[in-house]
Amino acid sequence: MKKFAKSVSTVSLLTATAMLLAVTKYEDVQGSSLENDIFPVATVKISTLETSGQEKIIFASAIETDVEEETENTTNSDEMYSNTVYCVGEDIPADSYVITCTNTDYSMEVVVFSDETEYDDFLKAEKNTVGKYRNALEAYAWTNYYLYEDEQIYVNLKKGNILLLDDGMCEFSRYTTETSSILYSGLYIAGEDIVCEKMNIKCTSDYLTVTVFDNTEDYLAYHKTDRFTVGEESDAIAEYSASNDFIYNDYSTYVNLQEGMILMVEDGTGEYSVDAGPVIN
Repeated sequence: MKKFAKSVSTVSLLTATAMLLAVTKYEDVQGSSLENDIFPVATVKISTLETSGQEKIIFASAIETDVEEETENTTNSDEMYSNTVYCVGEDIPADSYVITCTNTDYSMEVVVFSDETEYDDFLKAEKNTVGKYRNALEAYAWTNYYLYEDEQIYVNLKKGNILLLDDGMCEFSRYTTETSSILYSGLYIAGEDIVCEKMNIKCTSDYLTVTVFDNTEDYLAYHKTDRFTVGEESDAIAEYSASNDFIYNDYSTYVNLQEGMILMVEDGTGEYSVDAGPVIN
């Protein structure tokens, strides 16, 4: 397993303006004490629990966070990792998950890189200001999120992806749209994460943003665009997306998903139904 701990230099957008160099002691998998005098690195605890028959994985980024010992329903022994970066397929199983933020001082950062090369390029990029850090994420990440406590997102982690977690604790629950019609905020590739169908998506939260891209190339072009302001975000959506709708609770929007299209759900949760014509709200 490759260890990324000593190369981690991530700073969340909300704390980037208050970067402080620190000396942080941590332990590697052999238990020897190491020192990192560049950036603080979290200690991460992972437990696999079984709750009501559903397997869950607990991830804790322990910066200013106490990690409680799990004593019940533990199906394997706890493991200590000395970083907040994971290689999917080696450190955690490749699978589809719903991530729930369970504890954070403000917001927890979740970033997925397509592969190690993209992650290494991100590390090499300038990130000494909020704007430059955001630009590096836009240029090299597949997707990124900031979660408040109890917020949830959907991610499909594939073998070789690099997952970065920072500033909080979260719970991973395996999830598939094959057995549930709930749509969490996240990216869904038609034919892979969700069926290729004509469907209505109903908002089940306060509000929901639903965006469709014709293919991966259009989505990546959107994601790599500088979107620091609301205007820049709107311009990027207008240029690269096939459709974009903002809906309130109990309202619906209609999409026709074809193979390879990307459905981007943001700002809440929804529920989809297939084999239905457009709904006029």
